[in-house]
Amino acid sequence: MDTKPSDIEAIIKDLEAQAMSRVTIPADATTDLWARVTRILTEIRDAYENDAAGQERLARYASAKLGPILKRLTWAAIAGEKPKDAVLRAELIGVLGEFGDPEVVAEANRRYSVGDPSVKGGPLRATILKVVAQHVDASGWEQLHALARDEKSPLVRAQFYTLLGNTFDKSLAQRALELALTEEAGPTDSTQMVGAVAERHPDLAYDFAIQNREKVESLVDVSSRSRFLPRLASRSSDPAMIAKLEDYAQHHMTPQSRKSADVTIATDTTFPEGDSATLKIATPKAKRFTLALRRPSWAGTGFTIKV
Repeated sequence: MDTKPSDIEAIIKDLEAQAMSRVTIPADATTDLWARVTRILTEIRDAYENDAAGQERLARYASAKLGPILKRLTWAAIAGEKPKDAVLRAELIGVLGEFGDPEVVAEANRRYSVGDPSVKGGPLRATILKVVAQHVDASGWEQLHALARDEKSPLVRAQFYTLLGNTFDKSLAQRALELALTEEAGPTDSTQMVGAVAERHPDLAYDFAIQNREKVESLVDVSSRSRFLPRLASRSSDPAMIAKLEDYAQHHMTPQSRKSADVTIATDTTFPEGDSATLKIATPKAKRFTLALRRPSWAGTGFTIKV
């Protein structure tokens, strides 16, 4: 994609300001720009964790903006293309897959079902398998489980067990968590499964880990235990998570190891439909620290901060 950008900053500002605006992204945008677009849309998606209608609107927006770029690149490498195009191809498939784009999900499943060479090896293998795992049903999940259980290569085996935790289906994610506590996967693969569940279901993963704290912590290296559970909660948008982390820090962490849970910040925002956001900051005791807030370049003269 050897093209020139029309107005890169205008595009980025538009995406940051209103994820589903009607402003057209120029067709001559660069590969680097489209890579930034995919990452911004992914970040915005997290704000819709408990908003099905918002997720659907954002998914339609993503398909409309990114789908034509993937069609231009195609799923196969084009002779003479630049290395960045190959990277962008994988990013587009991954992001559109996360948004549930029907064409991308269908093509990923087709390649997986027929044993396409792109699933057996190559630069798209991991991306395609993750899209398949994200949208898998109970039967498909069991097939992935069988592949993980029977795999002889430790590296590939770990990848399959992680895929079990990538599912978007909450009931299957729960099964992945329960499987992680058995001896089947082993400590390393088990913690990766729990972490994979937390990517899409942070509250589910954190609550499960707290309910089974001693068992979960026994799977984690001693030097990483104080950070493991707080990291599971890092993608949660539920304000109630603040109290949960405070309770965990108070009862299960030494003062020296509380940095990962010592300051919790929850964001409640009407973005992108609205223009306000509230930050709730909690610490176990009075503490002096610096909080950096960025004033977006697109914010108007009415931009204010109230404490």
